[in-house]
Amino acid sequence: MAPTTVAKTEVVTASTAPTTVVPTTLITTTLSPATKTVEQTANPSSSAFPTGMFKDCKELKSNGYSNNGVYSIYPYLPVTTSVRVYCDMTTDGGGWTVFQHRRDGSVNFYLLWDNYKKGFGEPNGEYWLGNDHLHQLTSLGTSDFYVRLEKFTGGWAYAKYNNFTVADESDGYRMRLKVGSYRGNAGKD
Repeated sequence: MAPTTVAKTEVVTASTAPTTVVPTTLITTTLSPATKTVEQTANPSSSAFPTGMFKDCKELKSNGYSNNGVYSIYPYLPVTTSVRVYCDMTTDGGGWTVFQHRRDGSVNFYLLWDNYKKGFGEPNGEYWLGNDHLHQLTSLGTSDFYVRLEKFTGGWAYAKYNNFTVADESDGYRMRLKVGSYRGNAGKD
């Protein structure tokens, strides 16, 4: 069976919701030389500007926020440091905190450890959330991992895993996925 050719990747995570896996076969080493782009924009209605402090996109969704877009979340509560993230409120039930988004190659992903530690890019475009933030989000409770891939030939594929965690820096930000929890159609083309 031939490997899936990928034009776009999107990695998302949410406490007690879906998450993502980076595909192993890609067109380039930059993860996504997008020939197609799916536009996802925030609706400037009141639901795009939450008034409370929510730890992740799943909590925002549970509190009635339903528009895809950029939100401030507070994964370090009771410390009130906010983190700007893109929330996917529609895929597979919504409430996904997107931690990697590639569209068109406009952001350089050939960066140093410290860049990946802190994060880079902009949540409404191409970005990496940051390994420290990803560790914090996955340590708050059970998280799922969801990857959505756009194929050069058209259409989408996905992979979803349960019980996703990312270790802290002292453990190299090691990603752990529950064995046998795969669901999806990625890699079946």
